[in-house]
Amino acid sequence: MATKAIAVQAATPQDMETMTMQYIAQGYTIANKTAAQVSLIKRKKISTTWIIIDLVCILLFGFGLIMLLITMIVYAADNDKMVTITVAGAGVAPTTSAPSWPQAGTGPMPQ
Repeated sequence: MATKAIAVQAATPQDMETMTMQYIAQGYTIANKTAAQVSLIKRKKISTTWIIIDLVCILLFGFGLIMLLITMIVYAADNDKMVTITVAGAGVAPTTSAPSWPQAGTGPMPQ
């Protein structure tokens, strides 16, 4: 299952909260939240309205199998959507970066 990811930056923590509420109003749910970052996800879902219309057409009129097949193809082609909102300048490292290892000669000397 593929996920379409978007990264967004907010200027302040209050802006992050406002943006979070806007995404929640669009159907996203909070997957992870810290003081400087929030991850929201919107799972794909099948349209029950179209399934009912397709089944009624099959039962009453004898056609609709192609419409049902198209509905299933559209559902299979859809992706989950994920949004990560980060407060700008909060010092949050990107999740794709490599770990930072101490430089040689910067630690305590062995005895």
